[in-house]
Amino acid sequence: MKMKTIKWTETFEFSKARASEFKITPQGYLKLFLFYLFMFCSLGLFISVHGIIPTILGAIAMSLFFLILTWALNFIPQSVYINKNGIGSGKTLTPYKEIKMVVIGNMNLKGKAFNIISVTTLKNTQHIYGLSEKISRQELSTTLTRLGVNVQ
Repeated sequence: MKMKTIKWTETFEFSKARASEFKITPQGYLKLFLFYLFMFCSLGLFISVHGIIPTILGAIAMSLFFLILTWALNFIPQSVYINKNGIGSGKTLTPYKEIKMVVIGNMNLKGKAFNIISVTTLKNTQHIYGLSEKISRQELSTTLTRLGVNVQ
């Protein structure tokens, strides 16, 4: 069956709402910071020629930089696609044979309703993508049903 790829990019508003709703806890960021700090200190002490204090200060600066970068990346809208092989975003693709069900509906985040597609895999992993206004929910549902996906 020949099929054209359906592609869209989530809105920034949805990405921002999702990032604030499903945010990492402060303890999670602390653990991430300590992990980055350990990695950069280990690497810095291994290859450093400047001494311990400049290396540790550099490791702290790099850890803070990567922590802020990790936080900021949560707000970038994802590009989503549906093709003959499965449903994906970026380099991640969920093949149709691994999908338990897809729900096309609405989700309230930060007091606002967003159109979403929720993909649940056979391993009970859930991927939530914001739908673009350009995408017809009915057409998307029909296409996925034709491909053998359980659409709710």
